[in-house]
Amino acid sequence: MTAGSQVWPVLVVEDDHEIRESLLDILTDQGIGAVGAVNGRDGLTKLAAAEGHISLVLLDMMMPVLDGDGFREEQLREPRFAGVPVVVMSAYRDVASM
Repeated sequence: MTAGSQVWPVLVVEDDHEIRESLLDILTDQGIGAVGAVNGRDGLTKLAAAEGHISLVLLDMMMPVLDGDGFREEQLREPRFAGVPVVVMSAYRDVASM
């Protein structure tokens, strides 16, 4: 999504500091705006603060406070956020059992 020629930022919701910062660095190195959140609750707060100007959410599934499932449930309940695409990511090895 773009506003004119400006690319809207990506929201990275990841509790692991090193992973979150690495993803933010990769995105910004590519000229993509990026915002980090430390858990699902923080992610929802930042999504609301962005007032519809988030193009994509990179979402970890396993986090404290509010996990990826909880984030996604709340995101889908809020019409302003429901259409924002989400890419799910996890360091959990047995993804088939999730």
